[in-house]
Amino acid sequence: MVYSSKEEQDARTAEEKRDPVMGSIFRGPQGLFPQLDGEYMSRIFIGQSTAQTTGIGGHMYGRFIPTVERGSIDLTNGRIAKWNQELLYVGGFLARLVYEQEIRKVWDAWPTVNGVAVLTGDARAAASREKASYAMRYFTSQPSTPDAKVSKILQDAFYDCFDYSSNVYFPILTNSGICHTKDVREIHPDFTSFMKLVLHNFRRHLATHLIWLTLSLRSMVYGCTRFQT
Repeated sequence: MVYSSKEEQDARTAEEKRDPVMGSIFRGPQGLFPQLDGEYMSRIFIGQSTAQTTGIGGHMYGRFIPTVERGSIDLTNGRIAKWNQELLYVGGFLARLVYEQEIRKVWDAWPTVNGVAVLTGDARAAASREKASYAMRYFTSQPSTPDAKVSKILQDAFYDCFDYSSNVYFPILTNSGICHTKDVREIHPDFTSFMKLVLHNFRRHLATHLIWLTLSLRSMVYGCTRFQT
């Protein structure tokens, strides 16, 4: 899987602004760096890129078996489909590993005052906030095309990394820094006048990504929320 850090993405964006016409191995549908919000989405590679998108921010390469026209990977024909599904599942585990590592780096570097993490909206947390937001956007699963099953398999593997016997759950960005989902609440709007809001909502489009990720945790998250309340 190809993962590019926020610094790498920013450097590539700056390069494209300086030389918008010049070709680059990092640009276009065959480019090494896909665009999170641009024209060229991340794809499955079998040697060269296919028409199949991954649904996350990074390209994915493996010994997949393609369809006859090599436009996608075969997820319909018996043992071939099983082989491709297992490879995608490994890709989902790998994506989760990278996400955990990147979020942990941000968590460890989050600024504190007297041992307490500063609020996400604080100017001192700006750099950490942007890095965490980038990682969440990178691994937020979107419908893949032309076969939507690709992103579904990757997403299932990504969230199946949970150890239900432990207290360590999915780390996400909130308005109090990085927190595990077991410690996050979205309170009723009627209570906002006297209760501290925990969900990160300082930017609307990022809140949408956060809610999408939280909902993707399915019943486990809400089960934990009920038991922890």
